[in-house]
Amino acid sequence: MDTTTNDPVNLEKHEEIKRERVVLIVIDGSRVNFKSLKKKAYFIGRNKEADIILKCQGVSRYHAYTYYRDDSHWIVDGDLEGIRSKNGLTVNGKKVYTHQLKNGDLIRFCQNVHALFLDENAIREMDPSAVFLTRNALKILLGRYRQNVKHQHSLFEREIKPEDDLVLGIDDLTKLPNRSTLLAKINQLLSLKSIRKHRLQFAVLFIDLDKFKLINDSLGHFAGDKFLIKVSERMRKSLRPKDMLARLGGDEFVVLLTEINDFDEAISVARRLQNDLEKPLWIGHNEIFPSASFGIASSKASYKSAEEILRDADTALYQAKSCGRGRLEVFDETMRQKARHLLKLDSDLRKATQQREFVLFYQPIVSLKNKKLVGFEALIRWQHPDRGLIMPDEFISFAEERHLIQEVGLWTLEEACRQLSLWKETYSSELSISINISPKQLLDTRLDKKIRRFTSLYDLSVSDIRIEVTEDTIVDDSQPSMQALNQLKEAGVQIYIDDFGTGYSSLSYLHKFPVDALKIDRSFISEIDKKSDESIGFSVTQSIIGLAHNLGVKVVAEGIENARHLFYLKASGCDYGQGYLFSKPLNAEQATHLVKHGLKWHWRC
Repeated sequence: MDTTTNDPVNLEKHEEIKRERVVLIVIDGSRVNFKSLKKKAYFIGRNKEADIILKCQGVSRYHAYTYYRDDSHWIVDGDLEGIRSKNGLTVNGKKVYTHQLKNGDLIRFCQNVHALFLDENAIREMDPSAVFLTRNALKILLGRYRQNVKHQHSLFEREIKPEDDLVLGIDDLTKLPNRSTLLAKINQLLSLKSIRKHRLQFAVLFIDLDKFKLINDSLGHFAGDKFLIKVSERMRKSLRPKDMLARLGGDEFVVLLTEINDFDEAISVARRLQNDLEKPLWIGHNEIFPSASFGIASSKASYKSAEEILRDADTALYQAKSCGRGRLEVFDETMRQKARHLLKLDSDLRKATQQREFVLFYQPIVSLKNKKLVGFEALIRWQHPDRGLIMPDEFISFAEERHLIQEVGLWTLEEACRQLSLWKETYSSELSISINISPKQLLDTRLDKKIRRFTSLYDLSVSDIRIEVTEDTIVDDSQPSMQALNQLKEAGVQIYIDDFGTGYSSLSYLHKFPVDALKIDRSFISEIDKKSDESIGFSVTQSIIGLAHNLGVKVVAEGIENARHLFYLKASGCDYGQGYLFSKPLNAEQATHLVKHGLKWHWRC
């Protein structure tokens, strides 16, 4: 909306709409006024400088204003500063704050003041006598209504109840404003901002409660609802009266911070809200420590709609959640670029799963005692048509977030079984294959049956398959994990704990889980290169090997890169090893050559 910034109410300099499109028929007591809406904005009220002056005492000085945007006329209750009118605004009997006007809408300003919004093309087709009759018919209609108001109900005059509120929607659970209310308020602020750019700043906080699903799953949905109600009450008390807290659904909330002096003020309010939110609360007999992730977007950007600023606040929230729980992130342009990158990654990854653009590389696993090749770890790569070979660190976690990991995991499982079958058939090898399984795959209750199906299809023994899971996976969610691992073990699958020592580093749970081998993380192996008085690699590695063997568990050392590593691990009784000393990950052709010709052992140990 274009206007002179120092003249907020006199809109004579407003750019006119190119084509006169609508007319507002205003009934003010016994007066009827036809107003063709030619300009982009009109102020309505008792102030003598208003564009449409109403005389009735029930009308506020600046009761409402209309504006034209995106080929539509809108009406807003109150003035440019966001101050609501005394008696409110209703359209077709429904209380509204911001409303997109449609042909035939009936507007009520107060008991004796109404307006009818009509398409001007229809008015133009009337001859002068029809206009005269229309004008007088409205006067007579309203005059008759006022005479019988005690005995009749009218769309104009009936009492407005909360359930009549369409634009100002309320969330059923928390009684907070809902999405439609929030969008209407933000769009109003954007309209005000376009008129008075230098005087209006606001910010949007997108809030997502951490671990809400855990509360629902452990305490039940009734407790989850109570939690949401208490959290919403706490947040509402922490905010200023002029701010709006809305619930979008689930555990997502949005705070609209209005009338801020600068963006630092918005961040200050957000941090105070975050601190207040994290104080413990009680649900029944359960003490809960809430936390939330925050994404913030500022009105400083040239937003044209509420959806745009919400999108950017949500993007900042995604960044906050990806960096850990209980964080606050402010949107910037790099996030938008990252969001576009992730959107492209999502599209490409879905195509990749459909077109099977993945390949497997194989890193040898060697028996340190027998000095022989005993198997391979299958390592997935994405053969992107434009970007080339993409490593798993860049797409596996994203596949888990987008619920694509099951498809990617099944392809990996089948391809590894197919390749192992070729080696066994051609070279009568006693090799095994190790396959990494993500936590999401481990929750698949039919994983054991799928492994049996693939091993049967490729004429393999189930015992040829080693499943690798991280220790964090089985400790974080022990009950489902234990059930899944027991099913795999009963099927004959070997269970390996990958990256051991980097997570909980506890051997206490090993007797509970059906573990066949531990893989010592490469970070401990690299420590062996340091001086003995500076290294924890020696003691940690020896402890893991000794305790694992006492429990009847084999040990695989990852990251063996030099003869010093090999000598020490072999002397310590480590069972198996893999690393660049033996070989980097190989493609299928290179791995086949190694299977055919065997490992060339040339180290003196």
